[in-house]
Amino acid sequence: MECLDNYLGIDGTCGIAPTSNAYITDLEGISLKTMASIESGKWLNAQNMLNQIMRIVGQEAQERIREILGDAIVEDSVETIFAKSFCDEYWDQADGNPGLLIEKRPTSLSNLFVSNFYFKSHVAVSGLVVTVTDGVESETHTITAQADEEVTVPINFETLQNSIRITYSSTDGVSDDGVSPYRGSISGRIIHSCSKCENTGTNYLMISGLDFSGNESSEYYGIKADVQLVCNTEKMVCLIARRYPMIFKYMAGVKVAREWAYSDRMNFLALSSKDDAKELALHFDQMQKQLWFDNGPAISRVLRSAEAKCFTCTGVQYSENLP
Repeated sequence: MECLDNYLGIDGTCGIAPTSNAYITDLEGISLKTMASIESGKWLNAQNMLNQIMRIVGQEAQERIREILGDAIVEDSVETIFAKSFCDEYWDQADGNPGLLIEKRPTSLSNLFVSNFYFKSHVAVSGLVVTVTDGVESETHTITAQADEEVTVPINFETLQNSIRITYSSTDGVSDDGVSPYRGSISGRIIHSCSKCENTGTNYLMISGLDFSGNESSEYYGIKADVQLVCNTEKMVCLIARRYPMIFKYMAGVKVAREWAYSDRMNFLALSSKDDAKELALHFDQMQKQLWFDNGPAISRVLRSAEAKCFTCTGVQYSENLP
């Protein structure tokens, strides 16, 4: 959960300014001396220890959000495009990097997710490398297929970014002059079948083919995919962390105080004040629980207003292109 990296700072150090403008040392009983005394060397320094604590806090915050919203969170996809049939037509062989472009409109709480992509060529391929990338993360898949065989490749690729490209070199892995990718008609947000059956458009997802030159196209070039828009509780945590830093400060305070109480460091502070640390941990725990309780209704409103479709009152939408 990158939004919580360097989220809290330690006052008195020359480290990176905290993204929340909040400091763990603002809490009563916790100081720079405290942090330095309890860091065991496992994290190299106190800021790294605090960042690791925030990762655990982020996981606990996800559970808190689930407690507040209960079954209202849509854990499944809120919008889906299922890929179906290619046409019985294919492109002539050519040199290039064709494929598929998948995009979504900017959203606050949901991610792009591709469960499978499908490949089909009129020419047999062996060791064809297909690249899946969101511009930040990339992965490759190697395909072997007979002529006119449709291959299914499960990938379960999820991204915070707004687009995914699935591409291949049309001359890679073929003994002939190049891949002859199968066709299929795409129009805007709606994927049309070859028989021009009626289709339902989607609100947020968009798919385009990429031709041999890498330009967007209204047709498939041998690649199609099952695409979903899925709600992401990590994004919910990041949104709440921006709005309610005091909650996260107290949650981190619990972890710091417990680390202090059970520290194996052999110094005066770590050894002489373990009972005080346990009392602090109890106090901070009561404070964070009270803040979650007091702000629960407002947190629910903030999340629902950010992306209402991620909650059950708006229902779930599906789009499917039919053969």
